[in-house]
Amino acid sequence: MSKEEIADFLSKFIPQQAVHYLADFFFQSPLMLKVTRSRLSKYGDYRAPFGNHGHRISVNGDLNPYAFLLTLVHELAHYKVQVNHGSQVKPHGKEWKNEFKNLMMPLLNSEVFPAEVLKQIRTYMLNPKASTCSDPVLFAVLNKFNKNPVTYLTDIEYGKPFAFKGRVYKRLEKRRTRFKCMQLPENKYVLINGVAEVQKIKF
Repeated sequence: MSKEEIADFLSKFIPQQAVHYLADFFFQSPLMLKVTRSRLSKYGDYRAPFGNHGHRISVNGDLNPYAFLLTLVHELAHYKVQVNHGSQVKPHGKEWKNEFKNLMMPLLNSEVFPAEVLKQIRTYMLNPKASTCSDPVLFAVLNKFNKNPVTYLTDIEYGKPFAFKGRVYKRLEKRRTRFKCMQLPENKYVLINGVAEVQKIKF
């Protein structure tokens, strides 16, 4: 694909002010981007070359432009780590954090992100985590820009009930990117991802 074709494709998913920066990156990199349907377990992923496949990144196509951009750069940082360090370092270790920060630096301005999103991303980038849902404030701010705002498990307060996939649960403590939840009325414990779409329940 030409750089113009790449830019035209990216413009459907990310803020216009970030398009040429990312188009340049993809044009110079042997990397495939796939936009997928919504996935409850993740926003995006990176896969290293395997068999006949080269470097691959996928991002959920239902994300708003700011969440899509942040997720895309998150995965591009994984690509950079693989190219520069191979698989001998931690997935979200210091090498990934440095690559993520370096890639995000040209984008951290008010031309790309609204003020409230920019403020939280700058704070998040001081020590980026494996997932944006690890930062509840940033996650909540990004959620405001969804076309159809939804309720995520991270929006549910501790001890409160919610519905998920036709069952009722009570949210308990957080464990990394998942939450321990009690299925009611069976009192069965399960782990549910923080980005799972749920429905609030009022008892």
